[in-house]
Amino acid sequence: MNLTYTTVDASTGAVAANFDFVVGLTPVDPTYPNGGSFVIAGAPVVGPTNSTRFKITIPAYTNYTYEVYGNPTLANVGNTITNWNSSYLTNMSWGALPYSLTQAGAINTNKFTASSNGSLDLYLQEKAVKGFYYVSFRIPGANTGTP
Repeated sequence: MNLTYTTVDASTGAVAANFDFVVGLTPVDPTYPNGGSFVIAGAPVVGPTNSTRFKITIPAYTNYTYEVYGNPTLANVGNTITNWNSSYLTNMSWGALPYSLTQAGAINTNKFTASSNGSLDLYLQEKAVKGFYYVSFRIPGANTGTP
């Protein structure tokens, strides 16, 4: 291996050199349209047996998995955000909300993987705090967990 050295400190004789370490693979970080999330308002619609559901419509991307989270305003956190112990974080109430893919269907999924590009309608039973939801999407298997 031949390296080109540059002097770092002439008084001590310190030198430095750079070289690339190649393993034959290039790491690829996934890129997401719109940064991988949306904050979106829900519109009230009639659900089964005259109940109310909240409809959100978002762009769908083929093979991306979608989750909807409630409480993006950090309700129930108390009057400080400096206490980051586990019980305090639990009270922040971040949680994936179950939804249905149809207006009258069962509210029974927290994740959905789109099979094609287009619009995706999701119907939630839980009203969003402050009227909006946080929707996260990712390549299946990537970045699991809460946002």
